[in-house]
Amino acid sequence: MKKTLIALFLTMISGLVYGQDRVQALSKNKYFHFDIGIGYTNAQLGSINNTLSNYGYKTFSEDMATFSISSNYYFNRLLIKSELVWFFPQDVEQTGDLTTQFGGRSIGIGLGYAIIQKPSYRITPYLGLNAYTGRLSFIDDASVENIEDALNNTFRNTDLSFSNGALDVGIQMEKLIELKNRKWDCPQNSRFMTVGIRLGYNFGFGEARGRYNGDQVIENAPTYSIEGPYLKAIIGFGSKIRNIKWKN
Repeated sequence: MKKTLIALFLTMISGLVYGQDRVQALSKNKYFHFDIGIGYTNAQLGSINNTLSNYGYKTFSEDMATFSISSNYYFNRLLIKSELVWFFPQDVEQTGDLTTQFGGRSIGIGLGYAIIQKPSYRITPYLGLNAYTGRLSFIDDASVENIEDALNNTFRNTDLSFSNGALDVGIQMEKLIELKNRKWDCPQNSRFMTVGIRLGYNFGFGEARGRYNGDQVIENAPTYSIEGPYLKAIIGFGSKIRNIKWKN
């Protein structure tokens, strides 16, 4: 009788273990991180430079440096991103105490899909929409000695503003470096940093004509479109959230 009870008990235990083995853990990983980037873009300043040259002004370089801040949310392989980019302004000293300056910024959103996703790296093509604002400024550097000079002189401070949009086609390549969890962190989640590059091309939606002091459309003003290739080196930090659901 004792042997029979022991055998029955072992059978029940093995059945429970087998039943637990049949329970499947469905894991869906979520990644959320911010990154910053330093990069390069070709500014396509042909119309602006032609206008400056026609009036005897020195022109700008079409090579511009950028600084960006981006948020990235991955649900498994699907990427939802947003990005804010500043174009470092260029200053060119002209003759006659005048400086010309060109700069701008853009904000965009995008969707991507990781075609390669490994624990240590991933590659994600994406499509996005960018809205851009640029500014061409003429800054009078003439000095004044007193209030009469300041009030009586006619200063040549003028702005031309450009606003348009673009289709952003790019690819994001990142190396993921796992960081050690802090003692108060949930063991189901983990922290990581990313190092990588983001490269792509902006296809502008058309030429925007410069607006005088940001408002008035004037004849013969130059045009500008945010169009051209870009490349950014990025570094970021974030968290991986492992969402586990049990299913029989």
